[in-house]
Amino acid sequence: MALTLKQKEKAVKKAIKNMDAAADSMVDLLEIMRDYGVKDTAMEDRFRSELRERASYWDRVDWWKK
Repeated sequence: MALTLKQKEKAVKKAIKNMDAAADSMVDLLEIMRDYGVKDTAMEDRFRSELRERASYWDRVDWWKK
């Protein structure tokens, strides 16, 4: 069953919002790590950056609307 354009738009907006929220959560977790003296790893920072990149990508593209 194919999604309608309206369903696709809703799904993309929801995904963008969720990716941004996840990236914000990673920032909070990194702060907690630092508060407890745990050395943050590049992996957490890279994951956060990639979430932001993906959210930005889906916010920019419109090929899925066609």
